Amino acid sequence: MQFGVYFVGLIVERLSGMSFTSYVEERIFRPSGMTDSGYFRLDELPERTAIGYMDKGDGWRTNHFSLPVMGGPDGGAFTTVRDMELFWKALLGNKLMTEETTALMLRPHITVNDRVRYGYGVWMTYIEGELFKYYVMGSDPGVTMVSSAYAKTYDQAHVLGNVDRGAGALASKIDEWIWKLG
Repeated sequence: MQFGVYFVGLIVERLSGMSFTSYVEERIFRPSGMTDSGYFRLDELPERTAIGYMDKGDGWRTNHFSLPVMGGPDGGAFTTVRDMELFWKALLGNKLMTEETTALMLRPHITVNDRVRYGYGVWMTYIEGELFKYYVMGSDPGVTMVSSAYAKTYDQAHVLGNVDRGAGALASKIDEWIWKLG
């Protein structure tokens, strides 16, 4: 469990008077037009939802008994590539927050190394001192995701998987191609 994110979720609930999942669905998913995204119970998944799988060495297993029944502040939202595209358009277009608050969120607040920085909930990659991309990522048993918006063009790349590895390597390869294309 990511206690810092969980704590932020408690603050959101206290200030909004809503459950964290309801807040995200009403204040982020709906205004962004993310109609296929949500916090769904694992035993009540909508049609077309991929089941997560884990390689246990002796075969593949579903992730159903490895995750909470329903997600929360530390993860567990279901989404699609199309909805992530809509999210980035809404965020970068200041549809979710004021321009000033969006800029604060997307500003580096933590420098991990010369290439990686962190804002408020959003990672950034810098190449040769220049902002290359914004990205969010996450994983759980049987699930992995990297969603990127490239700084110069706001082109996007999304890698969502129903296994718990591989998205990072594929996202890095996409980054290489986009960097070479300039």
